[in-house]
Amino acid sequence: MLSSYDVTSFGVETSWKSRNLNITAKLQSNDYKGAGDAEVYMLPKMEISSSVAYDIKKRFFVGADFHYESEKNSWHGGKVPDYIDLSATATYVVNRHLSAYIKGGNLLNRHNFRYFEIPEIPLNIGGGVSVKF
Repeated sequence: MLSSYDVTSFGVETSWKSRNLNITAKLQSNDYKGAGDAEVYMLPKMEISSSVAYDIKKRFFVGADFHYESEKNSWHGGKVPDYIDLSATATYVVNRHLSAYIKGGNLLNRHNFRYFEIPEIPLNIGGGVSVKF
């Protein structure tokens, strides 16, 4: 495995915020050069992420996140395909100490891989309670 490389990145990040709505977006392009022109593994050439959060009546919040990574070269000789994830969250704030939430991940139910032949969790939904002291 290669542990020494140079990276040149170019990116754009923007955000917009109003009283009830927050939107962020990020695009980053990466160019990797291994020592002695060696191949660089498991690093994406393109990354895109964005998020949207909406405050409904100061107690109910909803949001969505999107993340994309371009395919990566694997040290096993193959390629790890593009990674695309869409997730969503809804939170109800009972008071300043207690809130309840529900989250959904991989809402597109894609067969995502971060690493060669190690799959990510498929469509998943969970929830819970948050207590702040």
